Amino acid sequence: MNLDIFKKDLIKYLKDRGDWVFSDEILIDELIFSIQLLKKTQKDVVKEGYRVDVSRKPGKLPYYQINTAVIGNQMAQKRIDVLYTKLSLSPQDRFKMKIEVAEKADELDKIING
Repeated sequence: MNLDIFKKDLIKYLKDRGDWVFSDEILIDELIFSIQLLKKTQKDVVKEGYRVDVSRKPGKLPYYQINTAVIGNQMAQKRIDVLYTKLSLSPQDRFKMKIEVAEKADELDKIING
């Protein structure tokens, strides 16, 4: 997902609905940051697993704790939900936006592919 395009599309969508105020850009930037954080924590969990061995001495039995990326991932998910709510975007609105973005991509594909 290109987050610059996402930001422009989201601003346009809010303006078209008449829900845009300039301060919403701060919320959108926070939303984008949270999405980036979510992606990073997901990669870390895939790479390191949901638990990590924190024992310091070789040869000792492993001592596992939850990977902090799991907690960061959960916090990012909650933050994204809160920010969508602050922007007055319901799950139905987000679904509608995905359809509109997909339609734009299809039109662009037609132009590119002739």
